[in-house]
Amino acid sequence: MEVRTGAVLTARRKRSLTDPQAWIFLSVGDAGGASDWTDLDKVIGMADSNNHAIPSVAELRQAVRLLTGADLVERDGNRLRLTPSGSETYRTVNAVREGHITRFLNLTKAWEAAPPLQVAAQDDWPLTDEDFRTSWDAYHERFWDTYRKLKEEGRM
Repeated sequence: MEVRTGAVLTARRKRSLTDPQAWIFLSVGDAGGASDWTDLDKVIGMADSNNHAIPSVAELRQAVRLLTGADLVERDGNRLRLTPSGSETYRTVNAVREGHITRFLNLTKAWEAAPPLQVAAQDDWPLTDEDFRTSWDAYHERFWDTYRKLKEEGRM
């Protein structure tokens, strides 16, 4: 699978994107519909859906730092969205109908083979434990509200 991997920001490849970055990249795209701004609680929810795990504050900070450096994601406070280059990559990854784990693994393999050029611009996201916890709590509440509703409707 050929994947366009972001804007050329430096002449040398300094670091490739790997599993955590692919996980967070796909979660931002899934939560924001490929190009819309999305809140952190929705990114956390999609990360849980995609990988059945909640990213740590450190994983989020590192992934966003590398993804912004590769011009794939942009951040405004605790809101995230894919850049035009990121949206193009996201659409390419999702053009093939495959399971969410398969697309995550294929994106990781593509980035290992041809990593985006970066990290000219780094985003030192000041994500605090408190902000993360607030977002996680919002996701957690929404998850259980949805679960209870589906159970009451007999769909669980």
